[in-house]
Amino acid sequence: SKGLAVVLALLGVALVEGGPGVNNAAATSAASTGCLSQASGNLLVLLAALLYALYQIKLDALLPVPDSLTANAFVSLQGVVTFALLWPGIAVLDCLPGCCFSSGDFRPPDGDAARGMLLSGALAFAFNIFFCLATVLTSPLTTSVGCMLSVPASLAADLMIHGDPIGFSALGGSALVIVAFLLITFL
Repeated sequence: SKGLAVVLALLGVALVEGGPGVNNAAATSAASTGCLSQASGNLLVLLAALLYALYQIKLDALLPVPDSLTANAFVSLQGVVTFALLWPGIAVLDCLPGCCFSSGDFRPPDGDAARGMLLSGALAFAFNIFFCLATVLTSPLTTSVGCMLSVPASLAADLMIHGDPIGFSALGGSALVIVAFLLITFL
C-alpha cells in the first residue's frame, strides 16, 4: 500500500504541474529571458527531488541515534557548511556567462527583496529543522509524501493571496496527494 501511495502522490503532483496557473508567470518569465523552459525546470526539480531522497536515506543511515538533539545538531552543521561553502558560489555564478546566472553586477538586494529573502531564509530554516525532526520521528517516506502536501497548500495560498483559480486537474492532483498522505499515515 505504501508503493501505491507513492505512485498516487507522484501522479497528483504531475497533474498539478501539468497545468500551471492562469497567470503562468513561470512560462512568461522564461520566454522573456530565454532561460530554462518549463520542461527543463521540471527536470531540474525531479533531479533535486531524487537527490534529496538519496540524502534522506543517507541521513537515516548516518544518524547514530534517532533523536531530536542529534537531528538538530546535524541541521546546524549543514547550515554552517552551506553558509561557508555555497553562498560564496553566488558571486562566482555571477561571473559566468549565460542568461540564467548573469544579470550584470552582483549587488545585495534592497528593500522588499531583502525582506522577502530574510523571510524565505527563516522559513527554510524552520522547514529544515522540522523536516529532520519529522524524518527522525516518522520515516523518510512519510516525511517525503508529507512534504508533497505543500503542493495543495500552495494552490490554496495562490487562490487566497493572488486570486488564481484552481483548475480541475490541480484539484484532482491535490486530492491524490492528500489521499496518498493519508494512506501512508494510517496504513
